[in-house]
Amino acid sequence: MVQILHLSSSLPDDERRNKLGSSTTMDHRHQIHVELDPAFLRHGGPGPAVPVQPQHGASNPKQDDNNWNVPHVPDSMFQKPDTDRCSQFLGNSMSNSEARFFSLCSDDMMMGMLWCEWNPVLESSFCQANNLIVDASKITVSKGGESIQQVMGRPEAEELPTFQPGALHLSQCVPNQNHINPKDLPFHLFDMFQSILDEGTSHDVECTAYEERPTLIITRYEYANLYHTYSDWYSAYQSAMIALQGNQTAVENVHIVFFDGHAQANTDMGWKLLFSNATVSYISEYKNDKKEPACFRNAIFVPAGYTAPTSVTSIERLGMGEPAYKYIDASCQKNKWQQRFREMMVGNSKRYLIANKATTRLNLLLQDDNNSHQDPNSQKKMEERKQRDNQPTLRVMLLSRTNYQSHPRMDGTVSRIIQNEEEILHFLEHYKGPDEPMGILSKANFPTVIVNRVVLEEHDVAEQIVMFQQADVVVGMHGAGLSHIFLARPGTVLLEIKPHGYSDSMRHFQYLAQMAGCIHRPRDLRTDDDPYPVPISDFEQSFKESVTLFLGHQNKLIASQP
Repeated sequence: MVQILHLSSSLPDDERRNKLGSSTTMDHRHQIHVELDPAFLRHGGPGPAVPVQPQHGASNPKQDDNNWNVPHVPDSMFQKPDTDRCSQFLGNSMSNSEARFFSLCSDDMMMGMLWCEWNPVLESSFCQANNLIVDASKITVSKGGESIQQVMGRPEAEELPTFQPGALHLSQCVPNQNHINPKDLPFHLFDMFQSILDEGTSHDVECTAYEERPTLIITRYEYANLYHTYSDWYSAYQSAMIALQGNQTAVENVHIVFFDGHAQANTDMGWKLLFSNATVSYISEYKNDKKEPACFRNAIFVPAGYTAPTSVTSIERLGMGEPAYKYIDASCQKNKWQQRFREMMVGNSKRYLIANKATTRLNLLLQDDNNSHQDPNSQKKMEERKQRDNQPTLRVMLLSRTNYQSHPRMDGTVSRIIQNEEEILHFLEHYKGPDEPMGILSKANFPTVIVNRVVLEEHDVAEQIVMFQQADVVVGMHGAGLSHIFLARPGTVLLEIKPHGYSDSMRHFQYLAQMAGCIHRPRDLRTDDDPYPVPISDFEQSFKESVTLFLGHQNKLIASQP
């Protein structure tokens, strides 16, 4: 029998990071519980894994593959030129006839080189440098990594770097101003390279030791917003994969230097999930009394997240005049670059939970089962679990938006709240199927609905990712938390509740869902009132359609199997 693990919030009530009060009243028994399937946790993707022995009686991995396993994309797939437009957008555009290379140095054969590849599909540049020397004393930026409480009210400008001439320079490089165009280096990249150009050829700093690991140079902007953080993550992943030719081991062992000075955020954990063996530092840490430089043998400059393939402004250029959502459906679903990104994030999330949380809680669960004969309530729960394991189930996750503090410049108030969330929850928990047959749906074949209401901010990023992986239908108001759909299983349905006026212009999560092979179903509201009332009759119709779409996808999946 597959055990079900009930996982509560990872943070004790008195330690929930930056948590303010909820703006809605919630029944405690529904508040923040997560069901993690141990069989799902055991079957991770490749990479540095925590040794876990299969438990006696565990479900057959082959049976779990269709639902839980993340397919592995071999390194060799990333060592060939990408010829289709979507792969050139999500990955490497080197084979595109409009791609071009440019260098900052007059002589590309010099020891210290900085060169860039312009991606014409993405309209962004990927740059690398050999023997980069950084004088941190010539970079003005806040320390970074502080708790929010320590720096409340700090202006954002203090968290973004400014560069004096010579902040960056290259060993034995004669910079050439005519080799670069500011339009090719948006946001922070041009400012960085301008410090090399402004310095000219004078080098009064020498390196006694180099960081030999490939180093990602990253400047984040909207770092506390999950949607924009996904763009930062993907931009860093794409840059590392291009520079290191798809070698996953090398990619996961990079060194990361944040050139910004942002405070801590709940999203910080994601960097270690993506780059599982990376070391992370802030550029301020390289300032010292001796004014010794920081030296990097292979520096990889990560473009701003605003230009990443997951950014809505980038995606909307993808269709070349055709609506992006139509182009993605036809040409861009389940691309190898997206699949590898998902594989790394999901696999490392599962391994993290096994190593740090899930094994302990699994033992507690087994202990509870062994003692269930002493507790009538535990016995009842066990019988309910057995019954549930023997019939089809539909896992529904309802995302609840509550007030919380995400960065030093906000008051903690969150907008776009569902006013009648309790009514929505009650409907989901008691829904048994349509009164009249609706396509393949009827009361006779309607699955048992398991509902989890979740406040994402009360869980770490690994738990959030796994929750999205296990959900069949995700219900939530338009908001950054829906970005996790990019890592969900293909066929997962996202029922996005959208405020009035968001229908045509705010397609952020539709695009991410489509790229992941998921199904997006919008429910547009007819009011601007916040908190937003969601008519239950409208919601019921959208939910039935979502379930129909999910079951239809499952039927196609079953029919395609030999």
